[in-house]
Amino acid sequence: MPRPHHLLLRAALAIAALSASLPALGGEPPPADAPPEAAPPRGKHCLYEPSRKILLSHTLAVQVNPLGAEHQLQLALCVPLFKKPGALYDLTNFEVGVSNYLSPSYVHQGGFVGITPLSLLQLKAELAGVYVWTIPIRGAGYYDFPSYHADFSEDARPKGEGDTAGGYVLSMSATLRGRIGPTDGAGLLIADTLLAERWSLGDGPYYYNLRRDILLESSDWLVRNNVALLVEIPLSSNVSTRICVVDETTVAPDSSRTTNILAGLATLRFRRVGTTFNDLQPFVRLGGHTHHASANQFRTGEPNLLIGVNTVYEIAKLDP
Repeated sequence: MPRPHHLLLRAALAIAALSASLPALGGEPPPADAPPEAAPPRGKHCLYEPSRKILLSHTLAVQVNPLGAEHQLQLALCVPLFKKPGALYDLTNFEVGVSNYLSPSYVHQGGFVGITPLSLLQLKAELAGVYVWTIPIRGAGYYDFPSYHADFSEDARPKGEGDTAGGYVLSMSATLRGRIGPTDGAGLLIADTLLAERWSLGDGPYYYNLRRDILLESSDWLVRNNVALLVEIPLSSNVSTRICVVDETTVAPDSSRTTNILAGLATLRFRRVGTTFNDLQPFVRLGGHTHHASANQFRTGEPNLLIGVNTVYEIAKLDP
């Protein structure tokens, strides 16, 4: 298996070579007699500018109940889509790239493609190879089970008795988002993401999906819906805070097993730190399980804590 940094480096070089001849999608060429002082496009298609860019999104998060940690990298070529003026088109873009998700006991490596046909709608598809291994922590590794209704609590997944397994996951998502209020002032934001995943992992009839905290069949669908209602309050021209209520529901459709987490989330957002760092956001989410996708509901009523930081790096701007 190629190392993650080698994969990302090769992908960056390939994307840079490809993008040199790739035109911005949806843009109309200026007429030959256009005056030199004609105003440039004002959209915010790719990290606040109407320019093609290579971007690296970086997230590190740690969770309690269930216990876990994940390091995410997504390297993408972003190309403006529709350069028409107006709020409906200001954020439209097309993205293609590679991704790497790494935890102490699994890795996902693959590629993705995304399109934002309207500022309020984002669509994304991702295909990744998955490999799971065991570590000397209770519950970590590949554990198979006889049915959807088996007990998969930590006691049923003894330390060091997990196995290794490989497979893939196909993910497709759609996000609706909107804002009430000025972009440079206080505002109310709402986002709703519907995610469908097709997992194929291991040789057992059923297994514990460590990343989603749910039992799945060896080849199975999973659906997750995440709704967030945020209030954004600017602290300066470059810094704002966001206070958020989140409802996250995860379902295995064939078993009808459902997990729901209701939580509050707070972030501190730095729009730009230097010339490379953008949208630096440390965050903390605290809530609890109102339902759990286990036969004995062993997590229902337990708290859930998620702490992390996310940032976006502008690796290169490809337009003058």
